[in-house]
Amino acid sequence: MVAHTTNLSTTAALANGQPLLVPLQCGCPSRSPSSYTPMHYQIGPGDTYWIISTTKLQNLMQYQAVERVNPTLVPTDLDVGTMVTFPIFCQCPAAADNATTLVTYVMHPRDAYVSVAAAFSVAYPQ
Repeated sequence: MVAHTTNLSTTAALANGQPLLVPLQCGCPSRSPSSYTPMHYQIGPGDTYWIISTTKLQNLMQYQAVERVNPTLVPTDLDVGTMVTFPIFCQCPAAADNATTLVTYVMHPRDAYVSVAAAFSVAYPQ
C-alpha cells in the first residue's frame, strides 16, 4: 500500500529527503467533522510522548493529544513495552463513514518500506 500510494515499485529506492506517502484509514464515527487514526506504538527505552511525536512520528500530532487518548497511562512513568495509542488526526468527508488519509513521511537512510508501514500500522505486501 505504501509503495502503491507513492507510485513506486516495491524494490525502488527513494532519494534522500524524497517524500513517501503513507495511506492511513481514518475513522469518522457519526459523521464527525474530524477523527483520528489510532497508531499503536510500543514504548522503548528513553521514549516519551514528546520524543515519539516529534521525532519518530514527524510532528504528526502534539504530545498533549497522546495524553488525552491514553487517560489511564502516566506520561512520566511509562514502562518499556507499554502499548500507547498515538492519534494521527484527519478531516473526514461529510458523505463518508471512512476515508483514506495520506500522510507525507520523509524517508531516512535506515528506513525501509516494511518498517515505515509497520510504524504507521498499515499493511505492506511481502
